[in-house]
Amino acid sequence: MAPAGSLRHAHSYNVRENAGSAQLKVRSKMDNVAGVQLPIFESYSEGADVFELTGLGRGGQQVQHCKKTFKNAVQLLAELATLQVRLRAAQATAPAARARRTRTQMREQRHAAAVPPPPHRPRSSSWTR
Repeated sequence: MAPAGSLRHAHSYNVRENAGSAQLKVRSKMDNVAGVQLPIFESYSEGADVFELTGLGRGGQQVQHCKKTFKNAVQLLAELATLQVRLRAAQATAPAARARRTRTQMREQRHAAAVPPPPHRPRSSSWTR
């Protein structure tokens, strides 16, 4: 009878031998948001599922459940990364936008103070052609 630890290591070795390249991958695409190029991360599956027909017993169900959970986790992490990049970009551009708005307001105030309002002309009540 083999020790319990050696059996665990034998299965681990078999899984590593059967795994070639990653099936679940993450890619980034650029998206133009208000004139700023921002990456969007998305997960995708590539290639055939090597472990699709893994045992029908309880162990196979657990492997399938783990795969599904891992896929959901990778999708959520890709979405989180996209949101984090957008937040950081917004935080980086906020001071420039605030300064631009302040300059515009100051310019409008100087212009309003320097130029007197146009004289009020009463409107005539009849239409003339």
